[in-house]
Amino acid sequence: MLILSNEILALSAVAMQLSNLAYDNSTAYLVAGGNDSYEHPDFDEIAFYTDEPDKAIVAKKDDHCYLAFRGSTLTWDDWMDNLDLTEIDVYKDNDSSTGEFCESRDGFSQFLNSDWAVEAYNNLKTCYESCENKDECLILTGHSQGGASATLASMMLYSMNPTVITFGQPPAVDANCSLIPNTRFYRYINSKQDEYESDEDDLKFDPVVYVPTLISNSVHYGYPILLGNDATSVKLLDIGWLPSFFDRSSELDAHSRHGEPFSYQTRVDNLLNTSSNIPISTDGFTNGVFCDRQYHELCKTNYCGIFNVCEDPVEELCVEKTCQESVDCAGDHTCINKACANGLAESGCPCLFDGDCKNGECDGWWTSRTCRSDVSFFVRVRDV
Repeated sequence: MLILSNEILALSAVAMQLSNLAYDNSTAYLVAGGNDSYEHPDFDEIAFYTDEPDKAIVAKKDDHCYLAFRGSTLTWDDWMDNLDLTEIDVYKDNDSSTGEFCESRDGFSQFLNSDWAVEAYNNLKTCYESCENKDECLILTGHSQGGASATLASMMLYSMNPTVITFGQPPAVDANCSLIPNTRFYRYINSKQDEYESDEDDLKFDPVVYVPTLISNSVHYGYPILLGNDATSVKLLDIGWLPSFFDRSSELDAHSRHGEPFSYQTRVDNLLNTSSNIPISTDGFTNGVFCDRQYHELCKTNYCGIFNVCEDPVEELCVEKTCQESVDCAGDHTCINKACANGLAESGCPCLFDGDCKNGECDGWWTSRTCRSDVSFFVRVRDV
């Protein structure tokens, strides 16, 4: 079970800040230095490298060097990169003589092979050499397409032992790649309660994470960390876990990086600011948090209740209107006529058919039937 420590959450918050800065087209609010560098109040060093529509940031903070990539912009060229499903061999340490490579999405590698990337690498290497603890120095990050570029960069910077932190990242590398730092790769995935006028709400997931990859054969790596509505609701997903097609294709809001109460930045900041609960476990959403009954496994209790919030399964037997199906009942209890029963219903418990009852007799009106009591024909079922 993955535990989100204060250190990982602090790195994630800085990574999110830089991922947002990478989208900013203006540096007018910064004090210019030399060699593309600027003074920023939150960083010891920071430099920007732009080859429109792409941008990278090299920054240093608290003995960590960060390389952040910009995600997709609204330009045609950038979206053509997203749609480029051709493959390229990305070599270990960007050195073809190693003979070690992984097949990757070419569209996510464009900036990595530019002249600007060479300048950024030289700056990054200087920053890296200045770190006291080089084994924990390098952090690669990005939102959306930027996260995919960070994934490819982790192979090109393999010997620097990078940690990768991405947000809403599409798959970028083919399966069975041994060059990805899986145990140092934190891949955040957002979710959002999608509210309708009807009584039924849905849980929607960042669609960019789950874009179809049948043509490119790309897969995901690292720890898939799902963020829920509550500040401590975090679920480490199985690597191959998929939501239903409609829940991963229709809510682009869940891809928001900042500004919204459900954005990546807001939720990562909330995790870090919930200091009383750090370290934060990733065993699921807490009780009372919206979950959608399709996804019981997202709750700490492995149960999403009849009102679409995580809760404990129903322990009490024969209580009317407490279950809709047997999954609502604790243990191996079954749901009979909206009440949990121990196998077959006891006398006086709700039933629909004679076969529901241990004594084989279900009596009463269709809307309120109970198993015949051995003591009296009329048994009052307890209210909820």
